[in-house]
Formats: sequence, structure tokens, C-alpha cells
Amino acid sequence: MNHLTFKNGRFKIIQIADAQEFPFVSPDTVRLIELAIQAEKPDLVIFTGDQIYGIHPKLWGKNAEARINTVFRKLLAPVTAAGVPFAVTFGNHDAECGVPNARQAELYASLPGYVKGDRMSDDAPGAFRIPICGENNKHLFDIFAFDTRGSTAAGGRGVSDEQLKWFEAVRAKERALRKEAPPALVFQHIPVPEYYNVINKVKKGTPGAVEAYSAHSGSFYALPKELTAAGGFMKETPSAASEKEFEILKKDGGVLALAAGHDHNNSFVAAFEGIDLIYTQGAGFHVYGPHLKRGVRVFTLNEKDPSAYTTYTRTWENLTKERPKEFLLGYALSKTPSSVSQAKTWAKRAVPFAAAGAAAAGALAVQIMKKRKPE
Repeated sequence: MNHLTFKNGRFKIIQIADAQEFPFVSPDTVRLIELAIQAEKPDLVIFTGDQIYGIHPKLWGKNAEARINTVFRKLLAPVTAAGVPFAVTFGNHDAECGVPNARQAELYASLPGYVKGDRMSDDAPGAFRIPICGENNKHLFDIFAFDTRGSTAAGGRGVSDEQLKWFEAVRAKERALRKEAPPALVFQHIPVPEYYNVINKVKKGTPGAVEAYSAHSGSFYALPKELTAAGGFMKETPSAASEKEFEILKKDGGVLALAAGHDHNNSFVAAFEGIDLIYTQGAGFHVYGPHLKRGVRVFTLNEKDPSAYTTYTRTWENLTKERPKEFLLGYALSKTPSSVSQAKTWAKRAVPFAAAGAAAAGALAVQIMKKRKPE
């Protein structure tokens, strides 16, 4: 069994979402990861998708694999240097580069500390389980990762039916060995539609209101006050997929929480029908995000009570008083639209200050990025 173990009665996980790096890796993204590992001393780091911005032209063509491998090594340098085990699932942008996810997994596996987990199959390296064991190798907890796939090269979007059937089969096998399957956390890139059930639909102009797009186009949503009071924030509405997934996780009865990324500007924990729905903000400084609130999420498991866990975020601003090396770029990107739909809406409405500000910030970010060269 490809498992990890509790240490001194606890097991700590750091989730890193949306590094979304380019051939030239942000020193600030790397520094954020380094600071978080130094502060938290995790037992596992799990990357939950969009480690790379796959549509970047330098991640295609003859030298794509070599460049992607360089990105991985630079991005994961703080993890491998600290000797922390790490696992990787994939998002929509990972699959958009010139190297398939299965080959990307092999590149990750060439780094020390890579945890393969119990995979659904080697053809689907982003779907796996990592058992966590206690004394005498007793199986006490499960970490599951799903591959929510890409919208282009991967040929789909959201957790596939095959992954959900695999999850049910794994859990059924556990129940055949004992009365109930161990408690579990689920990690993935794209959230499920049920995230809309834990936010409030509000009128335009309501404080904290954020405009929705796609299926919810024209509507506005805001976080409940209790979530903002707990330190949560939402600056974009959920971009969700996987219509069947939540009901299957709920039916399982042992899933404590589902933790997703994808929407870089969101960070909160909200209970819904027995499962905590969690957002982790983006960690990457080369992509849009919540400026100095870019961060990672920490989970701590308790060996004496495996059904209990705690979670919180560590952000740039609460980890260090340092100024990011690429402060201006990171700030400019924090002011750019979070999606093509949002950009089109802003442009269509021609909001004088918002549109001009976003355009100026975007132009500045582009100019700075153009001056950078692949390392």
C-alpha cells in the first residue's frame, strides 16, 4: 500500500492551488511556498491543478518537455529541498500544454518525494488515493484527488464518471473489510456546482456583490457575513463542473470536505449537507489573484479523532513582511479580469474607471512579462 503515516498524533497537509507558472517561474511564488513550508512543516504537500499555464507558446513545440521539466523543478524546489512528500493532480491549464498529463506525472516522479498514491490507472495519474496510517500501520484516513480535466486538450471538464465509479469501488472495498470506510478529504481543481448553495444571491450593488457568468450570467452573489467574519473572501463567482460528484460524495458518508481551487480570488470554508466546501486561493504571482492574500491552505488531521480536522490559510501578508520581488507585476495582475467573460462584460459596459484601470493594469503586466525570458 502506497501510504503515509501520522507523526506524533497528527498529520499536516499543505494544499497549493493555481501556481499557473510560465517558462520563467516567479520568485515570489517559490518564496511563498518556501515560507509556508518553513512555518508549517507539513507531512504532505498536494498541488491541486494548474501548476503551469499550458497555453503559453513556450510550453509547446520541440523543447516543451524540457521547459516544463524546468518549471517543475524550480516550482517544487522548496518542497524537495525540505524533503517533504508531495502529490499532484491536474487542472484545466495543465492539460493544454504540449506534454500529456501522464508524461507530466513521470516528470514529477523524477523528483524526490513524489507520492504516486493508489491510482485509478497509470493513464489517469491525477486520480488517486493516499491512505494515512497510524500505529501498527492501521489505516485511519484517506486522501483522494480527482482530475477535473481541461476544457480543450483533455477533451472534457469536471470529474469523469470513470473517476466517480472508481471512488465508489475503492470505498466499497474498504467497507467490505470493516464496518465503515475511513474518513476522507477530497482535493481537486474545479469546484462543484453546490458551491452556489453556500453563497447568497443578492441584488446588484449589494456590498460585496460579485457578478456571475456562464450558467448564472446576469446574477450577483456575495459571501454570507459569517464566512467573511471568519476571514473568507470571494471576488469571483464559482466556475463549477461535475454535476454528479457531490451527491456521490454525500452518499459515501465519510467525506469530510472537498477542497478546490480554480477561482484564484476565492478562499472560504462553508458546510453544506454534511460536507465542508472549501476554496483555496491561488498561490501564483504570474497570474491574476488576490495580491498579498495569495497563499496556501493548511489541513491538520488528528490521529486520536480522524473524523476531526482543522484548516486555515497562510498568505504572503501573514507569512512575511518582505516586499515581493515582482511587486508591481503581482499588483497589476491582481487588477486584471478573472475570466474572458468578465473582460468582455467590462469592455461592453465600458465602465470608465474600471475598464480603463483593468486595461492599464493588463497592459502593464503584458509589458513586464514580455521583458522576461525563459530561465
